[in-house]
Amino acid sequence: MAKSATSDHANADRLAAVISGMTSLAAGVADTYSLGGLNKVIVDLTGGYLLATAISRGSVLGVIADRTANLGTVAYEMTLFASRAGAVLTPALIVELKNSVQS
Repeated sequence: MAKSATSDHANADRLAAVISGMTSLAAGVADTYSLGGLNKVIVDLTGGYLLATAISRGSVLGVIADRTANLGTVAYEMTLFASRAGAVLTPALIVELKNSVQS
């Protein structure tokens, strides 16, 4: 599932792939070192931040923020969104959406 503020679907798909790869790497480290499940991944870049947080089993929310963003506020809003929408944003929803488009 990918969504972007822009109408460029290819960039949204690319970001979804990046977030998936990051969370997969984090899960590998967590398993290897018995660190538990994913909470958040924050990548600090010169031009901004890339954040990922688990929202439900098998689903992750990824956000790009510029350097002026308040990371505490962004993380809070991500957690708030996850608690409100996480129960329905699951891999099963993707299957359901694909099936409804094909019908």
